[in-house]
Amino acid sequence: MAKRRKTEAPVVDSLATVTERWPGREDEVARLFRLLRDEELAPGSLFVHGPSGGGKSGIVKDVLAALAVPHAVVDCVGCSTPRALYESALNQLHGHRLSASNGYANWATCEREAAFAAALRDVLAARGRVCLVLENAEQLAEREQLRSTLLALPNLCRDHRAVPLFVAEALWHDFHLSSGFANVVPVSFAGYSKPQLVAILCRDAPAALAALGGGSGGGRRGSSSGGGSSGGGAAAVDEAAFRAFAGHVVEYFADLCRDVQELRYQCRELFPTFVEPIVKGRVAAGDVSRLMARAKPFLLAQLPKVYAHDGTLSSTNTDDSEPIQHATLGLPTCAKFLVVAAFLASRFPPRVDSAFFCTARAKAGGRRTKRPAPADEPHAFTLERLLAIYRAMQPEARGPPKAEAYVQLRALQSSGWLQRAAAEEHLDGARFRCDAALADVADVAAEISFELSVYLK
Repeated sequence: MAKRRKTEAPVVDSLATVTERWPGREDEVARLFRLLRDEELAPGSLFVHGPSGGGKSGIVKDVLAALAVPHAVVDCVGCSTPRALYESALNQLHGHRLSASNGYANWATCEREAAFAAALRDVLAARGRVCLVLENAEQLAEREQLRSTLLALPNLCRDHRAVPLFVAEALWHDFHLSSGFANVVPVSFAGYSKPQLVAILCRDAPAALAALGGGSGGGRRGSSSGGGSSGGGAAAVDEAAFRAFAGHVVEYFADLCRDVQELRYQCRELFPTFVEPIVKGRVAAGDVSRLMARAKPFLLAQLPKVYAHDGTLSSTNTDDSEPIQHATLGLPTCAKFLVVAAFLASRFPPRVDSAFFCTARAKAGGRRTKRPAPADEPHAFTLERLLAIYRAMQPEARGPPKAEAYVQLRALQSSGWLQRAAAEEHLDGARFRCDAALADVADVAAEISFELSVYLK
């Protein structure tokens, strides 16, 4: 019994360390440890799924590192071909970096799955169990051959120690059928609750206070002032002020976005504006009600800019209310594609969509549809048509749109890029119109290297 405690002690310590790093994910961390700890009892493959920004990839990497399992992390979006995926995985497993000294050559050339399996068997013989982490695995839903190869990796290698681990926002459609009824264990990551989000954001308090020039001593002075405007300066800001601020950010933003990285960004950018009255000595650090009364306008103004990292937050004027301007450079890539898709849908009739975007028809040499000139006035279009054009503009974006696309639709409405053309409350039945000027849309199209002029001829 003593021997068992000695062998398990490092694992227990590692579990505690990873759990401490990821508050609110104690159950998920413990389950991954249980599934991956024993090499002989590990499942054939794992499928970790949950909302974006929920810590899936980070936790998977930390658990594998804590268990000392050699692994490679490949992005199914970045690796557009099976060969790119295979070669990236082998480069990582061999610690091989592309450089001028090796002529930027990969560790091995793998054009077929048989070559990859053979190379992976060599790694298994030298290093033991190996895990292949496949991020953005929802992209595999339409890549049937590659998906089948990865699911069959233990059989191809003739070694159960080759473990594919898929990471995605959601399970594949008809999951068991898509996975060929393979031995795949799903591990679900639920969205963070509001208290969990606040606890995670509060871990950034020391860094936020350091950026202001405040500290623990300043925090004591700030918390001791009862009211009024005395005790100003950065030293008057304490961790209690950051906790109060984080709680309000979560209340305002959580219904729209629970992506931890995005919320951390918003806190980092908005906190200096929130505590500006304290720093200038106008409001006491403990007077949360007055702080929130002053903060409410710029928090509300920031809601439409979620995911739009335009760098304009710090210059927010809390005294003057100005209309939101179109900042094309501040739009995330997803929103830019939506803007161009909305413009095309609003200026052209649905009958030309296939002529614009159906590559199969063009290759078949079918009869060309005469392209009409773009309409002078925008027309309404359905959500279904908008998303179809959005997907057609991005051939690499297979499968249904991610949740971010729907978040950006809301943001584009709030910022004036899109207008609702019908009164339906439900998003599925919505009709939109794009009133944006051609010059503005052309700027957006240029930023994503989309040749808008080709469609306007």
